[in-house]
Amino acid sequence: MPSVHPITQRQQKFYEDKLRNDAHKQKFSQAPEKGLDFLITGAYLWPSTESPPEDILGDNFEALDPIRMFHSCYIVYDHQMSIFKILSNIPYDVKNAIASLGNLLCEYGTRRAVAIERYLVTLPNPSSMTPAVKVVAVPWPKRSEKGDLDRQPLFSGNKLTNDELLKWKEPCESIKKNNTILMCQATLLCLKRMRYYRGSIQMRAHVGMFSLRKYRWTPPNAPTIPLDDFIENMKSSSTKGSLNKLLPAHQESGSLLHRTRKAANLFEPIDTSTHSLDKVEPIYVGMFTFKLNSHEEYKLQVETVPTQGGLGDAFEVTQRMWTKQDKRNAPAMQLFNIRLQGGATWKLHISMEDTVNASQLIPALAEFARSIHVKDHINNHDLEEFSDTSEKSVFDFSKNVMLNSFVQKVAWRYRLRNHSTYQFEVARYDTYRIESNRKVLVATHWGGTIHSDVWDQMFLENITMRHGAMAGWNSSLDTFFAQNVKSDVEGYHTGFMNFVYAAQTVIDFINDDSSG
Repeated sequence: MPSVHPITQRQQKFYEDKLRNDAHKQKFSQAPEKGLDFLITGAYLWPSTESPPEDILGDNFEALDPIRMFHSCYIVYDHQMSIFKILSNIPYDVKNAIASLGNLLCEYGTRRAVAIERYLVTLPNPSSMTPAVKVVAVPWPKRSEKGDLDRQPLFSGNKLTNDELLKWKEPCESIKKNNTILMCQATLLCLKRMRYYRGSIQMRAHVGMFSLRKYRWTPPNAPTIPLDDFIENMKSSSTKGSLNKLLPAHQESGSLLHRTRKAANLFEPIDTSTHSLDKVEPIYVGMFTFKLNSHEEYKLQVETVPTQGGLGDAFEVTQRMWTKQDKRNAPAMQLFNIRLQGGATWKLHISMEDTVNASQLIPALAEFARSIHVKDHINNHDLEEFSDTSEKSVFDFSKNVMLNSFVQKVAWRYRLRNHSTYQFEVARYDTYRIESNRKVLVATHWGGTIHSDVWDQMFLENITMRHGAMAGWNSSLDTFFAQNVKSDVEGYHTGFMNFVYAAQTVIDFINDDSSG
Protein backbone atom coordinates (compact mmCIF):
# COMPACT_ATOMS: atom_id res chain seq x y z
CA MET A 1 0.00 0.00 0.00
CA PRO A 2 1.23 3.52 -0.71
CA SER A 3 2.49 5.36 2.32
CA VAL A 4 1.00 8.68 3.44
CA HIS A 5 3.34 11.44 4.56
CA PRO A 6 2.41 14.73 6.20
CA ILE A 7 3.11 17.83 4.16
CA THR A 8 6.36 19.60 4.83
CA GLN A 9 6.65 23.12 6.23
CA ARG A 10 7.78 24.29 2.81
CA GLN A 11 4.66 22.84 1.17
CA GLN A 12 2.46 24.28 3.91
CA LYS A 13 3.96 27.73 3.37
CA PHE A 14 3.46 27.43 -0.40
CA TYR A 15 -0.25 26.65 0.01
CA GLU A 16 -0.78 29.42 2.56
CA ASP A 17 0.99 31.97 0.33
CA LYS A 18 -1.11 30.88 -2.62
CA LEU A 19 -4.35 31.28 -0.66
CA ARG A 20 -3.30 34.75 0.51
CA ASN A 21 -2.31 35.76 -3.02
CA ASP A 22 -5.61 34.51 -4.47
CA ALA A 23 -7.59 36.35 -1.80
CA HIS A 24 -5.57 39.51 -2.47
CA LYS A 25 -6.27 39.37 -6.20
CA GLN A 26 -9.93 38.52 -5.69
CA LYS A 27 -10.62 41.79 -3.93
CA PHE A 28 -9.86 43.73 -7.14
CA SER A 29 -12.99 42.30 -8.75
CA GLN A 30 -14.99 44.34 -6.23
CA ALA A 31 -15.42 48.12 -6.08
CA PRO A 32 -12.69 49.89 -4.08
CA GLU A 33 -13.56 50.89 -0.54
CA LYS A 34 -14.75 54.46 -0.09
CA GLY A 35 -12.03 56.84 1.00
CA LEU A 36 -9.24 54.60 -0.28
CA ASP A 37 -6.49 56.69 -1.86
CA PHE A 38 -4.25 55.59 -4.75
CA LEU A 39 -0.89 56.93 -5.85
CA ILE A 40 -1.59 56.32 -9.53
CA THR A 41 -4.76 56.82 -11.58
CA GLY A 42 -4.76 55.88 -15.24
CA ALA A 43 -7.53 56.56 -17.77
CA TYR A 44 -8.69 54.74 -20.88
CA LEU A 45 -11.13 56.54 -23.15
CA TRP A 46 -13.76 54.04 -24.35
CA PRO A 47 -15.65 54.61 -27.66
CA SER A 48 -19.02 54.27 -25.91
CA THR A 49 -21.07 55.61 -28.83
CA GLU A 50 -19.80 53.02 -31.30
CA SER A 51 -19.34 50.20 -28.75
CA PRO A 52 -21.34 50.54 -25.52
CA PRO A 53 -19.14 48.91 -22.84
CA GLU A 54 -22.09 47.06 -21.28
CA ASP A 55 -22.66 45.21 -24.57
CA ILE A 56 -19.09 43.94 -24.61
CA LEU A 57 -18.10 43.65 -20.95
CA GLY A 58 -21.41 42.79 -19.27
CA ASP A 59 -23.78 44.91 -17.21
CA ASN A 60 -21.34 45.06 -14.31
CA PHE A 61 -18.21 44.98 -16.52
CA GLU A 62 -17.45 41.50 -15.15
CA ALA A 63 -15.41 40.69 -18.28
CA LEU A 64 -12.72 42.98 -16.81
CA ASP A 65 -12.28 40.83 -13.69
CA PRO A 66 -9.44 38.72 -15.16
CA ILE A 67 -7.58 41.94 -16.07
CA ARG A 68 -8.23 43.46 -12.65
CA MET A 69 -6.90 40.40 -10.83
CA PHE A 70 -3.97 39.76 -13.17
CA HIS A 71 -2.67 43.34 -12.84
CA SER A 72 -3.81 43.81 -9.20
CA CYS A 73 -5.66 47.05 -9.81
CA TYR A 74 -9.19 48.45 -9.59
CA ILE A 75 -10.96 49.42 -12.81
CA VAL A 76 -14.09 51.59 -12.57
CA TYR A 77 -16.14 53.24 -15.28
CA ASP A 78 -17.03 56.92 -15.40
CA HIS A 79 -20.26 57.08 -17.43
CA GLN A 80 -20.20 60.86 -17.78
CA MET A 81 -16.72 60.98 -19.31
CA SER A 82 -16.83 57.53 -20.98
CA ILE A 83 -13.51 56.54 -19.46
CA PHE A 84 -12.27 53.59 -17.44
CA LYS A 85 -10.20 54.67 -14.45
CA ILE A 86 -7.39 52.34 -13.45
CA LEU A 87 -6.50 52.71 -9.77
CA SER A 88 -3.30 51.36 -8.21
CA ASN A 89 -0.20 52.27 -6.28
CA ILE A 90 2.14 50.73 -8.85
CA PRO A 91 2.71 52.61 -12.16
CA TYR A 92 3.77 49.42 -13.97
CA ASP A 93 0.43 47.72 -13.20
CA VAL A 94 -1.56 50.73 -14.37
CA LYS A 95 0.38 50.91 -17.63
CA ASN A 96 -0.15 47.21 -18.36
CA ALA A 97 -3.85 47.34 -17.43
CA ILE A 98 -4.36 50.20 -19.92
CA ALA A 99 -2.65 48.11 -22.62
CA SER A 100 -4.91 45.16 -21.75
CA LEU A 101 -8.02 47.32 -22.14
CA GLY A 102 -6.79 48.34 -25.59
CA ASN A 103 -6.18 44.70 -26.53
CA LEU A 104 -9.64 43.75 -25.27
CA LEU A 105 -11.24 46.38 -27.48
CA CYS A 106 -9.17 45.15 -30.44
CA GLU A 107 -10.39 41.61 -29.80
CA TYR A 108 -13.99 42.82 -29.89
CA GLY A 109 -13.23 44.59 -33.16
CA THR A 110 -11.76 41.36 -34.56
CA ARG A 111 -14.87 39.39 -33.61
CA ARG A 112 -17.19 41.91 -35.23
CA ALA A 113 -15.05 42.85 -38.23
CA VAL A 114 -16.38 42.37 -41.73
CA ALA A 115 -14.89 39.23 -43.23
CA ILE A 116 -12.08 39.73 -45.73
CA GLU A 117 -13.34 38.16 -48.96
CA ARG A 118 -11.74 38.26 -52.40
CA TYR A 119 -12.66 36.54 -55.67
CA LEU A 120 -9.58 36.35 -57.87
CA VAL A 121 -9.69 35.02 -61.42
CA THR A 122 -6.58 32.92 -62.11
CA LEU A 123 -5.82 32.84 -65.82
CA PRO A 124 -3.97 30.00 -67.57
CA ASN A 125 -1.61 30.39 -70.48
CA PRO A 126 -3.36 32.62 -73.08
CA SER A 127 -3.35 29.71 -75.55
CA SER A 128 -5.86 27.93 -73.28
CA MET A 129 -8.18 30.92 -72.91
CA THR A 130 -11.31 32.07 -74.70
CA PRO A 131 -12.60 35.67 -75.00
CA ALA A 132 -15.90 34.99 -73.18
CA VAL A 133 -17.27 33.42 -69.97
CA LYS A 134 -20.50 31.50 -69.32
CA VAL A 135 -22.07 30.11 -66.16
CA VAL A 136 -23.58 26.63 -65.89
CA ALA A 137 -25.74 25.10 -63.16
CA VAL A 138 -23.62 22.88 -60.93
CA PRO A 139 -24.44 19.18 -60.49
CA TRP A 140 -24.03 19.18 -56.70
CA PRO A 141 -26.90 19.87 -54.26
CA LYS A 142 -28.39 23.35 -54.20
CA ARG A 143 -27.79 25.58 -51.18
CA SER A 144 -30.97 27.60 -51.15
CA GLU A 145 -34.36 26.30 -50.05
CA LYS A 146 -35.85 28.76 -52.56
CA GLY A 147 -34.57 26.57 -55.37
CA ASP A 148 -31.73 28.85 -56.49
CA LEU A 149 -28.86 26.92 -58.05
CA ASP A 150 -25.18 27.60 -57.62
CA ARG A 151 -23.44 28.20 -60.92
CA GLN A 152 -19.93 27.48 -62.12
CA PRO A 153 -18.13 30.03 -64.34
CA LEU A 154 -16.34 28.55 -67.35
CA PHE A 155 -14.56 29.69 -70.49
CA SER A 156 -16.87 29.78 -73.52
CA GLY A 157 -16.29 29.97 -77.26
CA ASN A 158 -13.31 29.42 -79.51
CA LYS A 159 -9.69 29.83 -78.48
CA LEU A 160 -8.10 33.26 -78.75
CA THR A 161 -7.01 34.42 -82.19
CA ASN A 162 -3.43 35.51 -82.77
CA ASP A 163 -4.42 39.16 -82.33
CA GLU A 164 -6.27 38.34 -79.11
CA LEU A 165 -3.27 36.36 -77.85
CA LEU A 166 -1.10 39.44 -78.22
CA LYS A 167 -3.77 41.56 -76.55
CA TRP A 168 -3.95 39.27 -73.48
CA LYS A 169 -0.26 38.47 -73.04
CA GLU A 170 0.57 41.50 -70.92
CA PRO A 171 -2.77 41.66 -68.98
CA CYS A 172 -2.35 37.98 -67.99
CA GLU A 173 0.97 38.70 -66.31
CA SER A 174 -0.42 41.84 -64.68
CA ILE A 175 -3.50 40.02 -63.32
CA LYS A 176 -1.37 37.20 -61.93
CA LYS A 177 0.93 39.68 -60.19
CA ASN A 178 -1.95 41.79 -58.83
CA ASN A 179 -3.71 38.67 -57.51
CA THR A 180 -0.63 37.71 -55.52
CA ILE A 181 -0.25 41.22 -54.11
CA LEU A 182 -3.96 41.32 -53.14
CA MET A 183 -3.65 37.94 -51.42
CA CYS A 184 -0.53 39.06 -49.55
CA GLN A 185 -2.19 42.27 -48.36
CA ALA A 186 -5.42 40.53 -47.30
CA THR A 187 -3.57 37.77 -45.43
CA LEU A 188 -1.33 40.27 -43.66
CA LEU A 189 -4.33 42.37 -42.57
CA CYS A 190 -6.15 39.30 -41.25
CA LEU A 191 -3.11 38.00 -39.34
CA LYS A 192 -2.71 41.38 -37.64
CA ARG A 193 -6.31 41.14 -36.43
CA MET A 194 -5.86 37.55 -35.26
CA ARG A 195 -3.18 38.49 -32.72
CA TYR A 196 -5.95 39.77 -30.45
CA TYR A 197 -8.34 36.84 -30.79
CA ARG A 198 -8.67 34.39 -27.90
CA GLY A 199 -9.75 31.02 -29.25
CA SER A 200 -9.09 28.48 -31.96
CA ILE A 201 -7.67 29.87 -35.22
CA GLN A 202 -7.14 27.72 -38.27
CA MET A 203 -5.54 28.61 -41.59
CA ARG A 204 -6.02 26.17 -44.47
CA ALA A 205 -5.93 26.13 -48.25
CA HIS A 206 -9.08 24.16 -49.07
CA VAL A 207 -9.32 22.32 -52.37
CA GLY A 208 -12.65 21.80 -54.13
CA MET A 209 -15.09 22.96 -56.78
CA PHE A 210 -15.95 26.67 -56.96
CA SER A 211 -19.43 28.01 -57.65
CA LEU A 212 -21.13 31.40 -57.61
CA ARG A 213 -24.29 32.23 -55.64
CA LYS A 214 -24.53 35.97 -56.28
CA TYR A 215 -22.79 37.82 -59.09
CA ARG A 216 -23.13 40.68 -61.57
CA TRP A 217 -23.96 39.65 -65.12
CA THR A 218 -24.43 42.40 -67.69
CA PRO A 219 -26.62 42.28 -69.67
CA PRO A 220 -28.59 39.99 -67.27
CA ASN A 221 -29.89 37.50 -69.85
CA ALA A 222 -26.78 37.25 -71.99
CA PRO A 223 -25.50 33.66 -72.47
CA THR A 224 -21.90 34.88 -72.17
CA ILE A 225 -20.03 38.03 -71.22
CA PRO A 226 -16.54 39.22 -72.23
CA LEU A 227 -13.71 37.83 -70.11
CA ASP A 228 -12.46 41.25 -69.03
CA ASP A 229 -15.99 42.22 -67.90
CA PHE A 230 -16.24 39.03 -65.85
CA ILE A 231 -12.90 39.72 -64.14
CA GLU A 232 -14.06 43.25 -63.28
CA ASN A 233 -17.46 42.00 -62.01
CA MET A 234 -15.76 39.61 -59.58
CA LYS A 235 -14.37 42.65 -57.74
CA SER A 236 -17.91 43.74 -56.80
CA SER A 237 -18.80 43.60 -53.10
CA SER A 238 -22.05 41.84 -54.04
CA THR A 239 -20.18 38.76 -55.34
CA LYS A 240 -20.75 35.64 -53.22
CA GLY A 241 -19.39 32.19 -53.92
CA SER A 242 -18.40 28.97 -52.21
CA LEU A 243 -15.96 26.10 -52.46
CA ASN A 244 -17.57 22.66 -52.30
CA LYS A 245 -15.74 19.58 -51.04
CA LEU A 246 -16.34 17.72 -54.27
CA LEU A 247 -13.17 16.61 -56.00
CA PRO A 248 -13.41 15.07 -59.47
CA ALA A 249 -12.94 11.32 -59.84
CA HIS A 250 -10.93 10.36 -62.93
CA GLN A 251 -12.17 7.00 -64.13
CA GLU A 252 -9.17 6.45 -66.39
CA SER A 253 -6.49 6.88 -63.74
CA GLY A 254 -8.40 5.90 -60.60
CA SER A 255 -9.44 7.82 -57.51
CA LEU A 256 -7.55 10.81 -56.17
CA LEU A 257 -6.28 8.74 -53.24
CA HIS A 258 -5.02 6.03 -55.61
CA ARG A 259 -3.29 8.60 -57.81
CA THR A 260 -1.72 10.35 -54.82
CA ARG A 261 -0.19 7.06 -53.67
CA LYS A 262 1.43 6.68 -57.10
CA ALA A 263 2.79 10.25 -57.26
CA ALA A 264 6.08 9.73 -55.44
CA ASN A 265 7.55 12.59 -57.49
CA LEU A 266 5.16 15.02 -55.73
CA PHE A 267 4.45 13.56 -52.29
CA GLU A 268 6.22 11.68 -49.50
CA PRO A 269 5.09 10.20 -46.14
CA ILE A 270 5.10 12.61 -43.20
CA ASP A 271 6.37 9.87 -40.86
CA THR A 272 9.97 9.09 -41.77
CA SER A 273 9.51 5.51 -40.55
CA THR A 274 6.93 4.97 -43.32
CA HIS A 275 8.80 4.13 -46.52
CA SER A 276 5.94 4.02 -49.02
CA LEU A 277 3.00 6.29 -49.86
CA ASP A 278 0.58 3.37 -49.91
CA LYS A 279 1.58 2.47 -46.33
CA VAL A 280 0.36 5.79 -44.90
CA GLU A 281 -2.30 5.05 -42.27
CA PRO A 282 -5.48 7.17 -42.21
CA ILE A 283 -6.54 9.45 -39.37
CA TYR A 284 -10.15 9.27 -38.16
CA VAL A 285 -11.85 12.50 -37.15
CA GLY A 286 -15.35 12.79 -35.72
CA MET A 287 -16.96 16.24 -35.93
CA PHE A 288 -20.13 16.60 -33.84
CA THR A 289 -22.39 19.67 -33.90
CA PHE A 290 -24.85 20.56 -31.13
CA LYS A 291 -27.37 23.31 -31.72
CA LEU A 292 -28.14 25.13 -28.47
CA ASN A 293 -30.12 28.07 -29.85
CA SER A 294 -30.85 29.93 -33.07
CA HIS A 295 -27.39 31.43 -33.49
CA GLU A 296 -25.02 29.40 -31.32
CA GLU A 297 -23.52 25.96 -31.95
CA TYR A 298 -21.18 23.82 -29.90
CA LYS A 299 -18.75 21.62 -31.80
CA LEU A 300 -16.69 18.68 -30.65
CA GLN A 301 -13.80 17.40 -32.74
CA VAL A 302 -12.26 14.06 -31.83
CA GLU A 303 -9.17 12.90 -33.72
CA THR A 304 -7.88 9.34 -33.41
CA VAL A 305 -5.04 7.35 -34.96
CA PRO A 306 -4.27 3.62 -34.95
CA THR A 307 -2.01 2.57 -32.09
CA GLN A 308 1.35 1.14 -32.98
CA GLY A 309 1.29 -2.51 -31.90
CA GLY A 310 -1.00 -1.73 -28.96
CA LEU A 311 -3.21 -4.27 -27.23
CA GLY A 312 -6.94 -3.97 -26.65
CA ASP A 313 -8.43 -0.86 -28.25
CA ALA A 314 -6.77 -0.34 -31.64
CA PHE A 315 -7.04 3.46 -31.58
CA GLU A 316 -5.94 6.32 -29.41
CA VAL A 317 -7.34 9.84 -29.18
CA THR A 318 -4.76 12.44 -30.20
CA GLN A 319 -7.02 15.50 -30.02
CA ARG A 320 -10.31 16.35 -28.35
CA MET A 321 -11.46 19.95 -28.67
CA TRP A 322 -14.72 21.72 -27.86
CA THR A 323 -15.46 24.96 -29.69
CA LYS A 324 -18.38 27.35 -29.81
CA GLN A 325 -19.34 29.21 -32.95
CA ASP A 326 -21.59 32.24 -33.10
CA LYS A 327 -23.19 32.33 -36.54
CA ARG A 328 -23.35 36.11 -36.28
CA ASN A 329 -19.55 36.15 -36.61
CA ALA A 330 -18.32 35.78 -40.19
CA PRO A 331 -15.18 33.79 -41.18
CA ALA A 332 -12.09 35.91 -40.74
CA MET A 333 -10.86 35.56 -44.34
CA GLN A 334 -11.67 33.76 -47.58
CA LEU A 335 -9.53 34.24 -50.70
CA PHE A 336 -11.07 32.36 -53.64
CA ASN A 337 -9.15 31.45 -56.77
CA ILE A 338 -11.57 31.13 -59.71
CA ARG A 339 -10.46 28.63 -62.36
CA LEU A 340 -12.36 29.07 -65.62
CA GLN A 341 -11.12 25.83 -67.22
CA GLY A 342 -13.34 23.80 -64.87
CA GLY A 343 -12.16 21.20 -62.38
CA ALA A 344 -10.83 21.78 -58.89
CA THR A 345 -9.45 25.02 -57.50
CA TRP A 346 -8.57 26.36 -54.03
CA LYS A 347 -9.16 29.09 -51.47
CA LEU A 348 -7.07 30.33 -48.55
CA HIS A 349 -9.31 30.34 -45.49
CA ILE A 350 -8.73 31.65 -41.95
CA SER A 351 -11.44 30.71 -39.45
CA MET A 352 -11.94 31.45 -35.77
CA GLU A 353 -13.99 29.70 -33.08
CA ASP A 354 -14.23 30.15 -29.33
CA THR A 355 -12.74 27.27 -27.36
CA VAL A 356 -14.78 25.77 -24.53
CA ASN A 357 -13.21 24.26 -21.43
CA ALA A 358 -14.56 20.75 -20.83
CA SER A 359 -15.22 21.66 -17.17
CA GLN A 360 -17.74 24.31 -18.33
CA LEU A 361 -19.90 21.88 -20.32
CA ILE A 362 -23.37 20.89 -19.21
CA PRO A 363 -23.40 17.27 -17.91
CA ALA A 364 -25.21 15.89 -20.99
CA LEU A 365 -22.46 17.09 -23.36
CA ALA A 366 -19.66 15.92 -21.06
CA GLU A 367 -21.27 12.47 -20.84
CA PHE A 368 -21.65 12.31 -24.61
CA ALA A 369 -17.94 13.09 -25.11
CA ARG A 370 -16.98 10.22 -22.81
CA SER A 371 -19.17 7.80 -24.75
CA ILE A 372 -17.36 8.24 -28.09
CA HIS A 373 -15.15 5.40 -29.25
CA VAL A 374 -13.84 4.00 -32.54
CA LYS A 375 -14.83 0.53 -33.70
CA ASP A 376 -12.18 -2.17 -33.83
CA HIS A 377 -11.16 -4.07 -36.96
CA ILE A 378 -11.94 -1.32 -39.48
CA ASN A 379 -11.44 -2.24 -43.11
CA ASN A 380 -9.62 0.77 -44.53
CA HIS A 381 -10.05 -0.55 -48.06
CA ASP A 382 -13.81 0.02 -47.81
CA LEU A 383 -13.19 3.65 -46.86
CA GLU A 384 -10.81 4.20 -49.78
CA GLU A 385 -13.36 3.53 -52.51
CA PHE A 386 -13.92 6.88 -54.19
CA SER A 387 -17.35 6.12 -55.62
CA ASP A 388 -18.70 4.08 -52.70
CA THR A 389 -21.29 6.10 -50.76
CA SER A 390 -22.61 3.37 -48.44
CA GLU A 391 -22.45 3.93 -44.70
CA LYS A 392 -18.97 3.40 -43.31
CA SER A 393 -19.26 4.88 -39.82
CA VAL A 394 -16.28 4.02 -37.63
CA PHE A 395 -17.47 6.02 -34.58
CA ASP A 396 -19.93 4.81 -31.95
CA PHE A 397 -21.51 7.16 -29.42
CA SER A 398 -24.49 7.43 -27.10
CA LYS A 399 -27.77 9.16 -27.89
CA ASN A 400 -28.07 12.90 -27.28
CA VAL A 401 -31.13 15.00 -28.15
CA MET A 402 -28.99 18.10 -28.78
CA LEU A 403 -26.79 16.41 -31.39
CA ASN A 404 -27.68 18.09 -34.69
CA SER A 405 -25.21 16.55 -37.14
CA PHE A 406 -22.16 14.32 -37.34
CA VAL A 407 -19.42 14.39 -39.95
CA GLN A 408 -16.84 11.63 -40.13
CA LYS A 409 -13.56 12.47 -41.82
CA VAL A 410 -11.06 9.80 -42.83
CA ALA A 411 -7.86 11.55 -43.88
CA TRP A 412 -4.58 10.50 -45.48
CA ARG A 413 -1.83 13.08 -45.00
CA TYR A 414 1.30 13.53 -47.12
CA ARG A 415 4.15 16.00 -47.33
CA LEU A 416 4.85 17.89 -50.57
CA ARG A 417 8.23 16.66 -51.74
CA ASN A 418 9.47 19.94 -53.25
CA HIS A 419 7.70 22.11 -50.66
CA SER A 420 8.42 20.22 -47.42
CA THR A 421 6.89 23.02 -45.29
CA TYR A 422 3.42 22.06 -46.53
CA GLN A 423 1.18 19.01 -46.18
CA PHE A 424 -1.52 17.74 -48.51
CA GLU A 425 -4.50 15.95 -46.99
CA VAL A 426 -6.89 13.78 -48.99
CA ALA A 427 -10.07 13.13 -47.02
CA ARG A 428 -13.37 11.32 -47.30
CA TYR A 429 -16.27 13.15 -45.60
CA ASP A 430 -19.41 11.25 -44.58
CA THR A 431 -22.15 13.62 -43.42
CA TYR A 432 -24.89 12.24 -41.18
CA ARG A 433 -28.13 13.81 -40.02
CA ILE A 434 -29.51 12.77 -36.65
CA GLU A 435 -33.15 11.67 -36.84
CA SER A 436 -34.88 10.12 -33.82
CA ASN A 437 -31.44 9.52 -32.31
CA ARG A 438 -30.39 7.59 -35.43
CA LYS A 439 -27.57 8.33 -37.83
CA VAL A 440 -28.81 8.87 -41.38
CA LEU A 441 -26.15 9.15 -44.09
CA VAL A 442 -26.86 12.30 -46.11
CA ALA A 443 -23.84 12.62 -48.39
CA THR A 444 -20.34 11.32 -49.07
CA HIS A 445 -17.73 13.43 -50.78
CA TRP A 446 -13.97 13.82 -51.05
CA GLY A 447 -11.99 16.96 -50.33
CA GLY A 448 -8.45 18.14 -49.83
CA THR A 449 -6.50 20.70 -47.81
CA ILE A 450 -3.01 22.16 -47.85
CA HIS A 451 -1.48 23.56 -44.69
CA SER A 452 1.72 24.00 -42.70
CA ASP A 453 2.43 22.72 -39.19
CA VAL A 454 4.01 26.14 -38.54
CA TRP A 455 0.56 27.74 -38.79
CA ASP A 456 -0.95 25.40 -36.20
CA GLN A 457 1.98 25.85 -33.81
CA MET A 458 1.70 29.64 -33.97
CA PHE A 459 -2.04 29.68 -33.32
CA LEU A 460 -1.79 27.37 -30.29
CA GLU A 461 -0.90 30.43 -28.20
CA ASN A 462 -4.30 32.01 -28.90
CA ILE A 463 -6.15 29.08 -27.34
CA THR A 464 -4.66 29.65 -23.88
CA MET A 465 -4.26 33.43 -24.11
CA ARG A 466 -5.56 35.40 -21.13
CA HIS A 467 -8.08 38.25 -21.28
CA GLY A 468 -6.59 41.47 -22.57
CA ALA A 469 -3.45 39.83 -23.92
CA MET A 470 -2.01 39.86 -27.41
CA ALA A 471 -0.35 36.87 -29.06
CA GLY A 472 3.42 36.96 -29.02
CA TRP A 473 3.89 35.71 -32.56
CA ASN A 474 4.85 38.18 -35.26
CA SER A 475 2.05 38.89 -37.73
CA SER A 476 4.42 39.37 -40.68
CA LEU A 477 4.21 37.06 -43.68
CA ASP A 478 7.77 35.91 -42.90
CA THR A 479 6.42 34.18 -39.79
CA PHE A 480 3.98 31.99 -41.70
CA PHE A 481 5.50 31.88 -45.20
CA ALA A 482 9.27 31.61 -44.92
CA GLN A 483 11.19 33.15 -47.80
CA ASN A 484 14.77 32.60 -48.85
CA VAL A 485 15.28 35.88 -50.70
CA LYS A 486 13.77 39.32 -50.39
CA SER A 487 11.66 40.78 -53.17
CA ASP A 488 12.15 44.25 -54.59
CA VAL A 489 8.48 44.58 -55.52
CA GLU A 490 6.32 46.18 -52.83
CA GLY A 491 3.69 43.78 -51.52
CA TYR A 492 5.20 40.87 -53.46
CA HIS A 493 6.37 38.26 -50.95
CA THR A 494 8.49 35.38 -52.26
CA GLY A 495 7.58 33.08 -49.35
CA PHE A 496 3.91 33.58 -50.08
CA MET A 497 4.64 33.01 -53.77
CA ASN A 498 6.22 29.66 -52.87
CA PHE A 499 3.04 28.71 -51.03
CA VAL A 500 0.86 29.75 -53.99
CA TYR A 501 3.07 27.69 -56.28
CA ALA A 502 2.75 24.67 -53.93
CA ALA A 503 -1.05 25.02 -53.93
CA GLN A 504 -1.11 25.34 -57.71
CA THR A 505 1.07 22.23 -58.03
CA VAL A 506 -1.56 20.25 -56.12
CA ILE A 507 -4.40 21.73 -58.21
CA ASP A 508 -2.62 20.86 -61.46
CA PHE A 509 -2.10 17.31 -60.18
CA ILE A 510 -5.79 16.89 -59.25
CA ASN A 511 -7.04 18.21 -62.58
CA ASP A 512 -4.61 16.26 -64.78
CA ASP A 513 -6.01 12.86 -65.88
CA SER A 514 -2.58 11.67 -66.98
CA SER A 515 -0.88 12.30 -63.60
CA GLY A 516 0.51 9.46 -61.55
